[in-house]
Amino acid sequence: PASYVCLWRASGEASGWTEDKWVSVGSDAVSCLSCLTNRSGRFIGIGTMMGSVRVLNDSLQTLCSVRNVHSMYITSVALTTIPTAKDTHLPVLVSVSDRTCKVTEIKSGYRDVLILFFIAIFIALAFAFLTKRAEL
Repeated sequence: PASYVCLWRASGEASGWTEDKWVSVGSDAVSCLSCLTNRSGRFIGIGTMMGSVRVLNDSLQTLCSVRNVHSMYITSVALTTIPTAKDTHLPVLVSVSDRTCKVTEIKSGYRDVLILFFIAIFIALAFAFLTKRAEL
């Protein structure tokens, strides 16, 4: 059975709330949640019964997912930031299980997108070069 997270929005009607979007967060049962709002946006931290963690943004897209951070169920998670030497703040998810506390860095997907972009350009240039060479 899958676990789901649902995003609710204020509807302005008498009922107050409407379901906006939902997403499956895997087959592990969710054991705890944490929310954080800062200048970068709103985030949801999730801990599971199998010891994994996941971070979603306010569109319910997965920003970070790490399996088996702990060897058993997670009892508490907290999203926070840690100051760095460059006067920036590193977003992290702190998770607690039994007698252990672990910090998971929430990595930005921006660098990964740039790498894929440059690989695509390289492949396109190589294809163009080989096609031009075949015509000669």
